Amino acid sequence: MRSTVAAVLVGLGLSVQAFVATLTPNAVDEAVALGQSFTEGDRVSFHARYRAVVGRAPVDYIDIVTPFRRVVIAAEAQARLGSRRFGQREGLAVLEAASGHVTVVAELTFHPLNTYVGVPGYEIVLAKDGETVTALSTDRQPRFGARIDNLPSIAPRPGGPSRTRSTQPMLGGTVTAEFDGGALAPNGLYDVILREGADGVTRVRFDLSQLR
Repeated sequence: MRSTVAAVLVGLGLSVQAFVATLTPNAVDEAVALGQSFTEGDRVSFHARYRAVVGRAPVDYIDIVTPFRRVVIAAEAQARLGSRRFGQREGLAVLEAASGHVTVVAELTFHPLNTYVGVPGYEIVLAKDGETVTALSTDRQPRFGARIDNLPSIAPRPGGPSRTRSTQPMLGGTVTAEFDGGALAPNGLYDVILREGADGVTRVRFDLSQLR
């Protein structure tokens, strides 16, 4: 097997392909089946491939959410609620709402004595062969409570942004950037760069040929 993702897919009788921005109905069915069929070990193995653990302040990790993974996450969330009514139609609706975007998420933890009044102006860009791809949009959400681990990147984070500094200090934040999936090379090696102004904060590499 060429990767953990491939091992999980083959183990469930699903086909192995590289990243694509637009999913066929069959691919949507495969994503739904995968999300609904996870054992805990399969779930961890699948999602780990899409996460680069940085562990260097202030960056905890960087996640990438492809269209295929987006449907997997949505199907998984419904399965965890005990619902098996999530099918191809619901998966296609998830993709339509996302408009073919690839989402990159940077999870941050700040020093507990920080004086920030909001998440600093970090931005995320992609770099390949000397060319930079800028995000279509960037969202910065503060986190006032402890980070909740083991949630998919685009899952709601209960109690995070809703708390105020009067109850707890801002302990971290999430930077979410949306990219045009159709503008990315399916087999491309992309550096994900988190930066503040002209200064790079961290850089990690994702190989889209190894992701679905």
